[in-house]
Amino acid sequence: EYMGSLPKFVIKDMKTWTIAVALVALCCVALANEEESQRRRVLVIIDNQALLSTHSQFLQDLTAQGFEVNVELANGNYKLKEYGEYKYDQLILLCTSEADPRSLKQHQILDFFDSGRNVFIAADVDISRMFRLTINDFGVEVDDVESKVFDHAHAASKIDHSLFKATNIQPFPGIDTKVGDGILFRGVGLTLTKYENFQVFGLLRGNDFTYSLKQSQRTGKTVLNQGQEVVLIAAVQGRNNARVVISGSLDLLSNELYELSKGANRKFVQQVINWNFGLAGFIRATGVHHSLQGLSLIHISEPTRQAEISYAVFCLKKKKNNYTNI
Repeated sequence: EYMGSLPKFVIKDMKTWTIAVALVALCCVALANEEESQRRRVLVIIDNQALLSTHSQFLQDLTAQGFEVNVELANGNYKLKEYGEYKYDQLILLCTSEADPRSLKQHQILDFFDSGRNVFIAADVDISRMFRLTINDFGVEVDDVESKVFDHAHAASKIDHSLFKATNIQPFPGIDTKVGDGILFRGVGLTLTKYENFQVFGLLRGNDFTYSLKQSQRTGKTVLNQGQEVVLIAAVQGRNNARVVISGSLDLLSNELYELSKGANRKFVQQVINWNFGLAGFIRATGVHHSLQGLSLIHISEPTRQAEISYAVFCLKKKKNNYTNI
């Protein structure tokens, strides 16, 4: 009988005990599966229907990885949160040209991140002011309006040198530093700003001959950044372990560049998404043990002042949904 306090169970035999343990285990598995399924809810916001065709392989890869993907138009009727609860745990924005999406505001993106959820933003040369400000809140600045990144030494086209192979992939958990002949890039450059609340990294940087150029009829041509100072993809991790990836190229995810790169872009993007969504790059510390120096069997909780101690931590790294030895 339950009288407002924890119920008491009397286990009379081993069979009943075994059944009770099995039921508890099943409940734990069910809760874990429910939590895992929630982390796989992805909202993709696009600015036009054409992206469903031009970026179909990117969307298909998300589904193939087991994510529950919902695609909405930027000016459609959708909600990130309902009845005080978030409906999604991952947000992908392929709509940065929209000046003022009807159902998505700047503060909602920041609140989503602050709640511990992850965001992927694919910018482009026509990025709107709202998304410029949003990206700046994450410690990253998008280069000036009318600017574009060029690289004559690594150009993938004889006519258009704004399409080039980027090979300067920075060492990052779960991401290969050499993917094919390089990552095909066409877009706008980024610059990192040091913010106290975030860890901001340049995940993909420019080559030695890469430069960001602003071409204006009023002021002429101006080089904004060059070499490794040109950030092509930025990665951000907050103190709450939420992650943001900002790409300066929407085309990088397109079917066109997936095929032109012979699959290199596709493989790279999948690895980036895995890090972005928390499937790679996490370390769990367990089995902490500290003892007096030379007395490994004697565990101490509060060592005396100036005592020499041995301190050990057993760490596991996350790979997909499991933790394995480092």
